Order: sequence, then C-alpha cells, then structure tokens
Amino acid sequence: MWDGATVYDMDLDGSADVLLRIADGVTFGDGKQFSNNSGGNGQAIAVIDGMTGALKASVNLPQDYMNIGPMACMMEVGYLDGVNPALVCWIKNRNADKSFNSLMVTYGYEGGSEFHQIWKYDTKLMGGAEAHQFRVEDVDYDGRDEVLHMGYAINGDGTLRYQVKDVVHGDRWHVTAFSNAQNGKEMWGYGVQQRNPNTLLEYIYNASTGELLWTNYGGDGDIDIGRGDIGDVDPTHEGYEVWSFQGMYDMHGEKISDTNAYPSLKLYWDGDLLSESYNDSKIEKWHYDSQSVERLATTWKITGCSSSDRGAPMFYGDILGDWREEIICTGSDFASLVIVSTTMPTDYRLNCLAQDPAYRNDMTSKGYYQSNMLSYYLGTGMDDPGQPDVRYIGETALDEQAVYAIRNVNSSRVMDVAKSERADGTNVQQYGTVPGKANNTWTVRAAGDGYYYIQSKLATGENCYLTVENGENADGTNVVISSFTGDDSQKFRFRSNPGGSVMLLTKCSGDARCVEVADAETGAGANVRQWVPTGSTCQWWKFEKTE
Repeated sequence: MWDGATVYDMDLDGSADVLLRIADGVTFGDGKQFSNNSGGNGQAIAVIDGMTGALKASVNLPQDYMNIGPMACMMEVGYLDGVNPALVCWIKNRNADKSFNSLMVTYGYEGGSEFHQIWKYDTKLMGGAEAHQFRVEDVDYDGRDEVLHMGYAINGDGTLRYQVKDVVHGDRWHVTAFSNAQNGKEMWGYGVQQRNPNTLLEYIYNASTGELLWTNYGGDGDIDIGRGDIGDVDPTHEGYEVWSFQGMYDMHGEKISDTNAYPSLKLYWDGDLLSESYNDSKIEKWHYDSQSVERLATTWKITGCSSSDRGAPMFYGDILGDWREEIICTGSDFASLVIVSTTMPTDYRLNCLAQDPAYRNDMTSKGYYQSNMLSYYLGTGMDDPGQPDVRYIGETALDEQAVYAIRNVNSSRVMDVAKSERADGTNVQQYGTVPGKANNTWTVRAAGDGYYYIQSKLATGENCYLTVENGENADGTNVVISSFTGDDSQKFRFRSNPGGSVMLLTKCSGDARCVEVADAETGAGANVRQWVPTGSTCQWWKFEKTE
C-alpha cells in the first residue's frame, strides 16, 4: 500500500522523473549516496532523473511526527495551480495506542525554481475521514485540481474546502461526473464505509460541495462493506450505477438489483460503452437483462502472468490509445511484465483516455489501487467529450488576443525595442520594469507546428517581428525586429520552465538555442541575443498580460 513512488515530468524538461520517498543511505543510478544528515527517521522526497537515475532534487519530509517513527507514503500528481504539476503525498505513521498521524503534503516547482514543499494539511489536527486512497481531481472544472479524501477536500492552495457529514473510514471510494448533465459542471462521489458508528453503509455526495445526496444506513455500526464500484452497467437507468455487497443502485439511489458483479476495478474492455470489471485476474461483464455475470477472459489463462496478492494488476489504463484499457501484470516467473489488451472491435471512436486530466492524474496513483476515473461521463448515451486541448509537456499556449510584457526572470526587466524605432534591424534589449508602452509590449500569433510569431506593439502592419538576425544558427546572434518574412528566423517555441516562465527556443537553430539577455546582465539596455540553453534564468521569460 505505502509504496512511495510515482513517475511524472515534474520540471517540464520533456523527460519523466521518478518521484520516490528516500532516506539516508540510498544509492542513486550514478553511484552517489544520499544523506540529509537528519538522522533517525529522517526521510525525503526525491526527484530522480528518469534517464540516468541521478538525483536532481530533494526536500525533507515534515518532522511533525517523525519522532514516532518513519512516515509511510502514497503519491499522486495533479495541477493544483492549473499550470504546474505538483506531487501530492499522503504520509502517515502510527502511535502506540494504534491511532494514526496523517499529513497531506504537496511538493513541486510551483512559484520558484527550486523543488520545495508547497503546503501541508494535518488531518489529525484538522479532521476528515480517509480511505485507502486519495484523489486529485478538478471537481469544479475551474482548471485547478483539488485534493480529495473520502471525507474531506482541500483546495489547490491548501485550504480546507469541506468535510463530509457522518463519513468515517472506508476501503473504496470514487469521484467523477456521473452523467452527461454533470460534464463540465460538477462531480459526484460514491463511497463505502467500514464499521461506521453512525450506521452509514454507503453514500453518494457532491464532490464539489461535500453535500450528501444519497445515503444507505443500516446494521449496528459494526458492518464492513469492504468493496464498492461505479460504472455504467445498465443502460435502462440514467448515468452511472453504483454497487457493493448491499446490491446495485442507480445514481439517484433507486435500487436496481440485489446481485451484481464483484465490486473490484472498473474496466473498459469490450466494444460497447458499458463498463466491465477486473476481479482477481478475471475480466467480467454484468448483464443487466439477466442480472448475471459473464467471464470474458482470465489473464493467467491468456499467458503466464500474475496479479498482485489482492488480485489487482500491477497497472491498468489506456496506454495504447484506443480508449479501452490495458492490464499489466508480472510474468509468472516474476522476470517480465505482461501487457494484456482486448481483441474486441468497437464501433465507437473516442479520445485516448489518458488525455483526460482526471484520468491522467489517476494513472500516477499507486499504493492501494482503485478504479481509474474520468472527468466526463463515459457510458450509454454519452456526449462526445470533444477534442482535448493537448500539447507536449513543456510547451505553453498563449492568448493571441492578448498583449504581453515579456519579463526576464533574472533581471525583472522587460523586453524592449531600442528607442521605439520601427526600422528593420532595430536592436532588441531589456529595459525598464514597468510595461505598458508600445516599445515594451508584444502580441503572439501561431506559426504552426507549435511555433509562434512575436510582434511588437510598435507595428504599423506586417513589420516589427521578433527576429534572429539573418536566421543564423550560432551563439551570440543578435535578436532584432524585422518585417514579416514567415521564415524560421521569426519562429519561436515556448518551452515551460518551473515557476511559470518559458524559454524561447529558436526554430532557425532547430530548437537547439534560445533567446537570452547577454552575459546575464541586469541593467537597462542589456542586449538580447541567441545562445545555447545553459539553465541560467537570464534565458527564462515570463509572459505577463497587460491588456
């Protein structure tokens, strides 16, 4: 459960990093050994280069309860500020009286160039029921992810959003849009309970507000439901159905059946829009008309492979891109990985599920595996979710209707056209810190293939375009303004840096060089030129809207 590992490109350099909980004595792929000199139970979160295994960055875990013992860790990645990936860690240890110490802690490059702790939430002090897994999803569709546990939610800035009435610990819990009507508006959640003294067995709630919408109470407060799942398995009822050992209900709480498929992991496997399930190496389908379960496949009968001890795969998700999901198990000899894919054709053409933000976040979640969830409804009568706004990690899209100041991160000065001249070949420099004039503000326009033209507001037509002089591919080449040519000397790719800035890669260099302030100077009038990337913040620029 507490594996303390995931994989994501945290610094937006185009290659995945391995995120790992570590302690003194760990040896990295380059042979170097870690020591943070904290002694005892000291632990850290490491960013490890996925290509070399070398340590790129680390930050110590909070010391709040470290005197009790090492902190177990579970991870997931999300976009808490809507721009930068953040690592969300659930860390936990146990006191002698069996009570838990529990913290939600987030890390990332948000707001700066160093990997650091962003915020911390102490569940022991603040309260809130926890499951065996947490979720990072944008439940109100405002572009910023929330951190969700079974009985509470935290906003992207670390403030408490709500706590859910009467909810205590339970094993399984899911959050998604339950129907087309909810797409883009709000998400709901479904959870089951373990020995709830309020006698709550299972519930549906509004995951944006925390309001309970449907509840199933019963028993003496000593019932452990254990398992519950969600998906569209009955097309005669609106939206998703939920089911547990208490039977199956529709999204409005109407009971559909006393029997159902074993509540394990929701899986999209065959060609229709109804979901299947993965249960202890078996792929099963619920037939709503006969209220019976059919086994579609058994992974270990397809080829020699093994699921985890509790019957969950090592990983599952849409990694081949046809919207059905693949299953990854270990080989039966534990010396290989086995990918099992559907052979069933489908009449439906949908986007790769991994292009959905909520689903992609879920794919980074390890530990006590739960069903992958989408930010939209996928089932009978679904609306087309539309083409996702996808671009390569590290690339930034800008508003072509806006006017920007282009501020250098190293000097805090803005990019400026010398003496407000419009003539071809006029030098570009950095100058004042207060933008707003035509000579120090700019517009952007897509040039195709991920490149942009950048034009000064001094322009009186098709002139004043940012240009690498003569389109040369050499360090030190001057950057000027020039009339529009549309060639590679005027095309720039925006590559994101930690903290919201970008590098301006030049197409005339094949993206091998970028725009910088010469010699990292900070004074007014310092020249802007082309140079190979060095990691210096004199090559980092922030696009700030001025109108």
